[in-house]
Amino acid sequence: MSLPLKHYKDLLMQYLKPQWRRALLMVILLLASVGLQLVNPLVLRYFIDTVIAGGSALSMTIAGVIFIGIALTNQAVSVFATYISQNVAWTATNSLRVDLVAHCLALDMAFYWPSSFCCVCVLSPSHSGRRTARWTLTFTAS
Repeated sequence: MSLPLKHYKDLLMQYLKPQWRRALLMVILLLASVGLQLVNPLVLRYFIDTVIAGGSALSMTIAGVIFIGIALTNQAVSVFATYISQNVAWTATNSLRVDLVAHCLALDMAFYWPSSFCCVCVLSPSHSGRRTARWTLTFTAS
């Protein structure tokens, strides 16, 4: 069964729309992190070019401080972006789970009957003194 991409987009939007502010913040933080990762090598290039050209110690110090500042800022932005992304992901999947369970509970029992079974785990002692699990599948029909 092949579904068009529109169905996937609609499904994604259904669970991201209630938290659009956090999703937007997530996108902004991820873009900021990528931007900071692109700027830092430019500062490093300036530092190396200044050293090769015999530039002043003050400009090299400023470039070094800017490099470290950007690196620390990038790390903080990345941590916060990860936190927001995880929050958005867990909220969306938990909402999806709620909808899935509600759908499954709304189904008639006749839907489940052909494949219903009960799985029972029985613990029994083994010869080595450890407990091992022995699985028994019991098929039930109602």
